[in-house]
Amino acid sequence: MNPASARAGVLVAVLAVAHLSVRVGLGLGAVAPDLFALAVLFAGRSMLMRHAALVGFGLGLLQDGFVPQAFGASPAALTLVAATASWTRQVFVGDSVTFLASYFFLGKWVLELCYWLALGEHDWAAFAERVLIAGPVAALYAAGVGLALHWLFLRSPRAP
Repeated sequence: MNPASARAGVLVAVLAVAHLSVRVGLGLGAVAPDLFALAVLFAGRSMLMRHAALVGFGLGLLQDGFVPQAFGASPAALTLVAATASWTRQVFVGDSVTFLASYFFLGKWVLELCYWLALGEHDWAAFAERVLIAGPVAALYAAGVGLALHWLFLRSPRAP
């Protein structure tokens, strides 16, 4: 395992603990960024598809433990996004700021869409509210936090 993958794995674990601490422990809910989504997106860029999907499934089960009325929606959505995120590693090479911003934004937005679809709600008002209005705002928030985390913990040191 190379050092970059090890750092990414540690970051994924720290994000999972931080998500539970901030969103559940402190009770901040949606005010805090979706660190599970970022953990899955970081896992997708640094792990094999089956490992990233397993991380997504595990985090989804953990998240559904706190939201019992929608049991099964989070594992389905996070697993799909993790597997797709891992696939992007083979299609898109590089870590430019533009790519990462787009990657985090689209990853979080697609997660909102997958979650809505997995819930089985067919109410267009709920779709508009969750996916079309709140989704891009949450995705923009996640993209900003994801870029900051990448810059702080995963950027490659430049040679002088």
